[in-house]
Amino acid sequence: MVNARDKRIIEGINTFNFMTSSQVGEMFCSTNSNKKQVANRILKRLKSDSWINSITLSSTRDYVYYSANNPIEKNEPNINYYLQVVDVFLEMNKYSPVTNYYKVINKLEEEEYDTSLCCHWLNKKYYVEVNNAYSINNIKDKLLYYNNQKGSGTVLLVDNANFNLDKSDYDIEIEYVNHIEGLNRIFDRYNDYKSMGDCLEGTEVETQIEALKDVRSGVDFRTQNSKSVQSTIQAKSNNGRITYILK
Repeated sequence: MVNARDKRIIEGINTFNFMTSSQVGEMFCSTNSNKKQVANRILKRLKSDSWINSITLSSTRDYVYYSANNPIEKNEPNINYYLQVVDVFLEMNKYSPVTNYYKVINKLEEEEYDTSLCCHWLNKKYYVEVNNAYSINNIKDKLLYYNNQKGSGTVLLVDNANFNLDKSDYDIEIEYVNHIEGLNRIFDRYNDYKSMGDCLEGTEVETQIEALKDVRSGVDFRTQNSKSVQSTIQAKSNNGRITYILK
């Protein structure tokens, strides 16, 4: 018999395709002081009951878990890509809860392009591209696709290589961080704009934001209206901890 947390873990592993025991502990057992040990006990039981399977990689000391019916090829580059997507998701939630989250990897509105993460974060719709799986030409093609979508939101590129993209070639907002720790820079700028909005009203806010856009890398963190997406995972704050809820 599986309990409520068991179900969330099973659904979470199915959503992210692959997760380490440490990632499961961070996402679903964060209220426990020994979250990794708690996660290990639950995962061992779920595997024994044939809900999930596991594999070991040379790149991590943790077991990597996946759903029993996962069709994705179990090679190390594939798995490492999905684990990196989970790391980005967890890092984003350190700063602000991610909501309205799509299953990884999903077709974009029934088009041919996939995205690593599609979500709402910091009051905006984000397409997050974890780029270690793509060449520069793939990224440019995808940016052109996003550029042609109405109300497509902001594209966030997360990568360990510098592609030297020229943002001026695109009408959409593009944020680039060389590593996931760079997400704090985006969050800090969002707070700058939010604090300013709390102090100003009406056209004065618009004027001040336009002025800031000129000096803060052209990034506008105003709330944008965007198409609703199906909610798969939501997060809420619980005395400073992030609790993840699958819906």
